[in-house]
Amino acid sequence: MRVFFRVFVLIVVLVAVAVLAFVFTSRPDLEDAQKQVDTTWTATLTPLDARYTLLAQANAPLLPRPGPAGELAKDVDAELQKWVKAREAKDRAAAIEAANELEGLGRRVLVLVNASAPLSADPAVKGPADAYAAAPLPAELTAFSKAVQDYADERKGPVKSVVADVFGYDSMPSVAVPAPAPA
Repeated sequence: MRVFFRVFVLIVVLVAVAVLAFVFTSRPDLEDAQKQVDTTWTATLTPLDARYTLLAQANAPLLPRPGPAGELAKDVDAELQKWVKAREAKDRAAAIEAANELEGLGRRVLVLVNASAPLSADPAVKGPADAYAAAPLPAELTAFSKAVQDYADERKGPVKSVVADVFGYDSMPSVAVPAPAPA
């Protein structure tokens, strides 16, 4: 009976040591992945600001228009304001949510302008819309998306997910960029 008890205690101690070793070796990897997300997000902000400035310029001639064009322009304008507020508040989750909305709305603006004969014939509308359409997606956005995916991968697994939750390594959203709008 004593041998069984000693073996049992030894097994419990070995399991506890293994769990602690895994916890303390997982945390630095999570921290590094989180820092990479932070770094790439910071690098993405300026190019996204420039992109959304172009969207605001493409949206401005649509604001006074009646009907669907004006309604869409109001939605874009409201989302641009959310982007600015989130940036000023340094609220990454809100900024990413706004960026996702702006990418979708920007695509809708381009489709609307290209599908409407009166809008596409107006150089004050078509010019800024074409400038926004020609602006490539920031390369930094790809690096950010990869960093978010790497961080998510680092959080996977039954033990790593518990470690991530216990130490506050919450999941992070990413910017979902739609395919380019048709010309």
